Amino acid sequence: MKKILSCLAVMACFMLCVLKVKADVIWEPYEDDFYMENRESCEYINRNYTADGPDGKVIVYKSPENPTMVETWENGYTVHIYYVCNDEASNSWGIYENFETDKSGWVPMAYMDVVYDYISFSEEFGESIVEENGTIPAEYAGKSIYCWSYPGAEKYIEIPMPEYEADMPQYSKTFIDEAGRKWGYIGYFRGTRNKWVCLNSAVADAADLYPDGLPERGTQETESNTFTEDAERITPAKDNGLVGLVTFLVVAVTGATGGILAWLKRGKK
Repeated sequence: MKKILSCLAVMACFMLCVLKVKADVIWEPYEDDFYMENRESCEYINRNYTADGPDGKVIVYKSPENPTMVETWENGYTVHIYYVCNDEASNSWGIYENFETDKSGWVPMAYMDVVYDYISFSEEFGESIVEENGTIPAEYAGKSIYCWSYPGAEKYIEIPMPEYEADMPQYSKTFIDEAGRKWGYIGYFRGTRNKWVCLNSAVADAADLYPDGLPERGTQETESNTFTEDAERITPAKDNGLVGLVTFLVVAVTGATGGILAWLKRGKK
């Protein structure tokens, strides 16, 4: 019986490890030909963007070399961009994947505005952010605390803390907000990444911390793109190699067909 229980325990641990690894694996579009051909030069960004293209829309293409349209987004539509690559004309393109609709495609990043996030916050308040290592206060052990995208963000999640002080998450940076509260930045903790915690009151939500309303962040990020009337919309560049191959095949087939017809004609004579 003890052996059976031991085996079951080992199997359970193994399954938990597998699940954890799966959760932390970075997704890659292996079925996308353009990505696979340019994989080494593509940059993993993993951020949310809103559509902000000319004529009030952004067109999604099959790839930066394939003008087949996948779908069209109205300006203001929010989407998650995973990777960015440049085409031969140095235009930056981003790939998205909608796992619910099983749609994926590429969009010109010149027509996308980044949604303010922890990276934007670091860029805006970098001079006020201090490199400081520490541990979330032990008083929150066994409780649920709020983790924010950044101090004063609209979105935050509630995460249960470990029962023991020794297992509490670590922070690597700190920030003092407008009210003098100290925040700690957690890079990773049990599947949660890139979050800020109010060290003075980790169990307080937005209504408690900001009764007069959330502070303004990144107003410069909300400015819309401007496009001149004569500017051409960015579209996929032609794949000269593919065009050449198709042309060669057409010429070859035409020549072969002509040769066969001539041979048959001579045979009849």
